[in-house]
Amino acid sequence: MEIRELRVELYRDGEARATFTTPLCHYRQNDDVVRSTNLFSLALDQGRANLAGEGFLLQLDAKEVSSPGKFSAEGPNGRPQVRGLGFWCNLESGALLISNQVQFLVPVRLPKRPSP
Repeated sequence: MEIRELRVELYRDGEARATFTTPLCHYRQNDDVVRSTNLFSLALDQGRANLAGEGFLLQLDAKEVSSPGKFSAEGPNGRPQVRGLGFWCNLESGALLISNQVQFLVPVRLPKRPSP
């Protein structure tokens, strides 16, 4: 079944734990799987971390999403923090496993030069 504008929200104790969106995907009812080669967005813990990429497999019964494709993740300040190729994420716990070509972007504050 083709689904347009999918939005999946997971809650714990009345608070949103994860929100997953994609403009187009396909749902297989016999194994409760959503699959797509399109763009996706995943917000964890009310926007404390956001992932975006292309191509995914969402296993609804296991509350897991994975992707073999490129993705990037942002922290609460909206700055890119990590990117890579391929990941697995448990939507309930927020656990994230990155497979390949992992790059962490760490902001560094340089000390100010003393005034002459």
